[in-house]
Amino acid sequence: MTTILLSINFINFILFRNHWKKLFYLFIFFIPYLGYIQLKISYYTVLAPLIHDFIFIIPLYLIFIFTNKRINILPNDLKRLIFIFILLLIIQLVNPYNELSFVSRLVGLKVWIFYFFLIVIGYNLITNTTDLKKFCNFFSLSALIPCLIGNLLYLLCLIYGYREIMTLFYNDASLAFSATQKFAQFEYGSFKYYRIPSTFSYSTQYLNFCLLALMTTITSIFLSNTLREKRFYKYLLILIIISSFFTGNRGSALYLIIFFLFFSFQHYTIKDIKFLLSKILIFFMLVFFIYKNLPMAEQIVTLGQSYAVESFFKDFGENLSAYFLGAGLGNATAGVRYISITDLKAINEGFYWKIIVELGIPGLLIVLFLFFNYIRQIKIAKIRLFNHNEKVLCNCFYSYIAYQLIVGFKSWVYFEGYPANFIFFLLLGIILKLGSVEYIVESNSNSHQSIHLNMKYNHD
Repeated sequence: MTTILLSINFINFILFRNHWKKLFYLFIFFIPYLGYIQLKISYYTVLAPLIHDFIFIIPLYLIFIFTNKRINILPNDLKRLIFIFILLLIIQLVNPYNELSFVSRLVGLKVWIFYFFLIVIGYNLITNTTDLKKFCNFFSLSALIPCLIGNLLYLLCLIYGYREIMTLFYNDASLAFSATQKFAQFEYGSFKYYRIPSTFSYSTQYLNFCLLALMTTITSIFLSNTLREKRFYKYLLILIIISSFFTGNRGSALYLIIFFLFFSFQHYTIKDIKFLLSKILIFFMLVFFIYKNLPMAEQIVTLGQSYAVESFFKDFGENLSAYFLGAGLGNATAGVRYISITDLKAINEGFYWKIIVELGIPGLLIVLFLFFNYIRQIKIAKIRLFNHNEKVLCNCFYSYIAYQLIVGFKSWVYFEGYPANFIFFLLLGIILKLGSVEYIVESNSNSHQSIHLNMKYNHD
């Protein structure tokens, strides 16, 4: 199986070296199904968790490197931060106090830096509004089948039993056991909640995908050419929201609330503020009613408080002191378990603690600076897009980053887990392109006035 994966890698590079966008869209089509395939081939190759890298991402990288595609696209301020970040990673790679093997450290390095190059892919993918619409529509449509499968699985589990249906779906009891996190389920009164991974490896990957599809679907709504098209993507958006909830991740409803709250504040202008405030008031009244009348809502809030008090801040001073300068790459990277049986130094699932354990407080500061710079690039793009519909993707991505900064207290998997770990950087590249002069000129050739008004902002 390992030989087959490597062969596909080579074949894709040869076949698509002059048609990289076709390979890219083939990749987008397969994203929802690679997790299921990964589980099925996990008995036959240690490379199973990396099939998306070997089959699609590495060939795309090689095509860009060997065909002289435009690579030097980063704004200077972001480029400097990434350079500093890479320098810190190299220091932690050779950290003499790191007890892990060098191979384990390389796994940690790969997790931190490998997908940054997708910024370049995203930048080159988009030339004008038509390209952006094509990408958003295609990504959104790719969510249709896994969402329908996930919701159908939930209904079948209610009728015929959770363990039975998931074992039948994978045709393997041990795979079903692994994918569902030991058939994890939760009961809130008469309501049963199951971990449903749909076509992914586990339910959080499915949730990650749904949240990413939210952004592209919202953008597709705003870029629709007809009322019929807009109506279709609105229905698809509703399906994705429902599916996000039925992934079985108890915090999914809260994550959706966080995303849409930030999106509302980004999307509405001053002239719409009264409308926005009235909607937020109604929204909070509804949330309060649900909290007081649904046992599940109250228990989820209690669970969140427990994570904060008993997990994130437990032994806070001691942990901070122990890992102030970091223990080195790989020490809190889950992927290390595939090549080395070792006890990780992970304090909990939190993304921020993962950073501190491996990179120390300096690493935490650099990562935060990177996230704040991503937000800065979004603001630049929004200013340059002025009043064009593409701006809605900027609002979505801003909201997604805000969501990531919050859920980072809970877990690393929402940022570093499949497929968020690479789609995040792809979207960042698209945002950078939306804020570029060449995109504004190409997509809005008749809007010279808006270009001249906004070019005073230095991209550096």
